[in-house]
Amino acid sequence: MRRTVADDCRTLPFRPEQVWAALADFDNYPRWWPAELRLRVLEVKPALVGSRFEVRPRGGNFVCEVERVAPGREMVIAYVGGVHKGSGIWALEPAEGGTRVRYAVDLEPVGWLVRLLSNVIDFGSIHSRAMGRLFDGLEGWIKRSGGCTTPFSRPAPEERLS
Repeated sequence: MRRTVADDCRTLPFRPEQVWAALADFDNYPRWWPAELRLRVLEVKPALVGSRFEVRPRGGNFVCEVERVAPGREMVIAYVGGVHKGSGIWALEPAEGGTRVRYAVDLEPVGWLVRLLSNVIDFGSIHSRAMGRLFDGLEGWIKRSGGCTTPFSRPAPEERLS
C-alpha cells in the first residue's frame, strides 16, 4: 500500500485576505471547483470548523471536514470518509506578486481495492493534476468576484498577514 502524498502550490496575484475569503466561502465552492471533481457542500459552519463537503471524482469519493482554522493563514482539512483518510492543509503566505497558496495532503487509501490500486496508480500525481485545475478555478473566481469577503472569512486584525 502506498500513501497519497502531494504538496502543491501556486502564487496567485491577489492579497492574502482575498484568497482567504474565497477559500473560506464554502457556499461558493461549486462556482469555481473543477466540475470533474463533482463537489457537494454538505454543511457550512459560521466559524468554518466542522464545515463538511464531499468530492466525487471518477473512481471514488471522499468526505472532508474542516478540523482547524488559523484565519487568513491556514485551514486543516480532515478526510473523514470515503476512499481516503488523512489530512490536508491549505496554507497562505504573502509572496512577491501576490499570495503563495499551498495545499498538501497525506492520505491513506481505504478499502482493499483502493489499497491494491495504490501500488500501481500514483494517486499523488493524480491529486496534483487536479490541484492545478483547482488553482485555476480559484484564481478565476477571485478575479470574477473581486475578492469579496464574508464576515467569517475575514481574519481578525491581529491575525492579518502583512
